[in-house]
Amino acid sequence: MNMAGTTTDTATAPVATNDDRSDAIRRFYDGAAVRLTRDYVYGNARVSCQYRFFESVIQRDAERILIVGVGSGDCAHHIATRVAPQARITAVDISPDNVAISKKLFAHERIEYRMADILRDPIAGSWDHVLLPDVYEHISVDERSKLHRWIAESLAPNGRLLLTVPSPFHQGALARADKGLQPVDETVTVTDLLSLAADIGGTLTRFTYVSAFHTNDYMHALIERGADRYTLVSDDKSTMQETDGRNTAIRGFGAGLVRSLKLYKWSQYLRQRHVRKHLSLDASDIDADRYEF
Repeated sequence: MNMAGTTTDTATAPVATNDDRSDAIRRFYDGAAVRLTRDYVYGNARVSCQYRFFESVIQRDAERILIVGVGSGDCAHHIATRVAPQARITAVDISPDNVAISKKLFAHERIEYRMADILRDPIAGSWDHVLLPDVYEHISVDERSKLHRWIAESLAPNGRLLLTVPSPFHQGALARADKGLQPVDETVTVTDLLSLAADIGGTLTRFTYVSAFHTNDYMHALIERGADRYTLVSDDKSTMQETDGRNTAIRGFGAGLVRSLKLYKWSQYLRQRHVRKHLSLDASDIDADRYEF
């Protein structure tokens, strides 16, 4: 209705619902599935940092682990075989393509791969470890409370919540460059992590800036239930140095470097064969240009 009180014919723009957003996200990650297999073949500094963090905080006697956003499945398999040798692992992803790839590449008797949108298909169970590897930033701010309620119901009384997220510095750089952001890509701050900890009845006991591709471009956080609330948050600078992807890229010169390069190439070759054996991909798919993701 216009100012004169008469009705005018105007087109109404469709309003995106949460289901629409979920479908868009699912399509995006289906399109990224092959890219994640390249990360497995060639390596990715961000993922390497994640693995070192998980190795340092997942308890070896863990029994039930939930991974939200499992990607290609490499993370779940790494944890099952190298970190928590007794744990039953449920690994979920919003992308059916990712789940299919995970089942083919990284099948394991203690891992169950499942397709689920955790906000719309909450997984029933009680978990001593819940992992969100580069997932929390892809939960819209208006839906965080829903995720927090589910975690509060699902995390065991002495459970641990592990998160890796891009830092505000990194998100700001992507926004200014107007590239690299995903359909939902929120900025996560330390204040947000503290709010998450409070909502699930936990304590932020470890927080670290990590340099994967650029200085302090990622954050790793551990939230624990049953922890001493007067314990100071650990900001382990030695971990920051250890997980700096650029500093660990070159480990020596001469014969040592040659040996490292040969081992790296051999490992890369074996991973290529593994992918090509289990997936319908040719060499050009695997060898295509890689991206930071």
